[in-house]
Amino acid sequence: MVHKNLWIKTTLLCGSFFFFYSYSFAKTGLADYKKGYQLYQQGHYQEALKYFYIATDEDMDFWQSYHMIGNCYFQLRQKDNAIDAFKESLRIHPNNPTLVRNLRDLDSGVFEYPLQPLDEENPHQTLPEPPTIVTEFAMARVSGLGVQSPGAEMETEERPDDTNVNHNVRAPLWMKLNSSYGFAGMGDLSSGAVAWNKTMNQNGTNGYAIARNTGVELGLESGYTLDKDDSLSLGVDYLGGEGYSASLVSPANEILQAINPATYSLSVNYYRYLTAGNNRLFVMGGMGYYMSMVSYFESGPGQPISGNFNGGNLGGTIGVGNEWYFSKAVGIELSGRMRFANISHIQGEATGLPAGSSGTAALAILKNGTLGVQNTQTIGQNGNSAYASIDYTGFDLKLAMDIYPF
Repeated sequence: MVHKNLWIKTTLLCGSFFFFYSYSFAKTGLADYKKGYQLYQQGHYQEALKYFYIATDEDMDFWQSYHMIGNCYFQLRQKDNAIDAFKESLRIHPNNPTLVRNLRDLDSGVFEYPLQPLDEENPHQTLPEPPTIVTEFAMARVSGLGVQSPGAEMETEERPDDTNVNHNVRAPLWMKLNSSYGFAGMGDLSSGAVAWNKTMNQNGTNGYAIARNTGVELGLESGYTLDKDDSLSLGVDYLGGEGYSASLVSPANEILQAINPATYSLSVNYYRYLTAGNNRLFVMGGMGYYMSMVSYFESGPGQPISGNFNGGNLGGTIGVGNEWYFSKAVGIELSGRMRFANISHIQGEATGLPAGSSGTAALAILKNGTLGVQNTQTIGQNGNSAYASIDYTGFDLKLAMDIYPF
């Protein structure tokens, strides 16, 4: 019983300590924020910057710390850096009307500092004090964190030669390296496989045809952030799969047929971010040009037929996804996207066509619905054939790495 009571007391003590610890540090980065705040109150703006930046590294949604970074830069007469930090604070927490107003004034030049040249004999002289401004602009009020805001007028420190602090809250240029699992209807390849199997059954022959609808996509995307909610990008993608294969094995002579498409796209995309911070939900849409390259091979009783064909068409994507950021420079993305891309008139050079066929050949749908290659001059005549298409309309489940290198 003694041991049991001791165990209960120890458990309660540890639980109480854990609760107190969790409550005390519920806001990640608060300890460093308070250190920076104390230095700011003492007029040590350069030193305060370091702690405020550490606080934002610990919690990228710490909008009060970004506000204080802007205040430090304001006191150090670094206007552009102050504007960048204030904008990031508002991006995370836009419900700050006083900062909105003062940022507008600062951006338009209302708050300017006519700097006086330093005295060469006294290089450590202080700069003239800034004009008096509203309290909310000089000091971020931190609701619920137990930090009170002093007045706006403070002494300034000597001007630093430079700062090594990275004031870019998030670089406007970004890149995505992505891969995805894709499903596509494949259009005429799928219907051609169905027609081949139907013909086998009707003729009592043995064979098969398969058109696989799954594949992979690999891509590289580079974009520019217009503002906190909008981005534009240029993307290059490769779409590949297992394509189409068919055979006739008996009782006739063996016939094999293979059609393997590979498609490349160049697209312009628009992203709209619905949330902000380390976890960003977005919707997107894009338009691009899709170029499909198809290799064709057919062997049978006669001379084998082979060729390489290509064609292109406009297409587009729409999607929704989410980004998770591990730092200001690296994150991952998971998204689902619908793709619309139907590529027809796939033409090129082929060898082994019947005598008398010359000129450009094309991938075609034959009269019985199966696929083959015909001279473009005969396609569509007397309803015997039509152009076949490679249809990548479908959806992708995309995983991407997001990089902000600049």
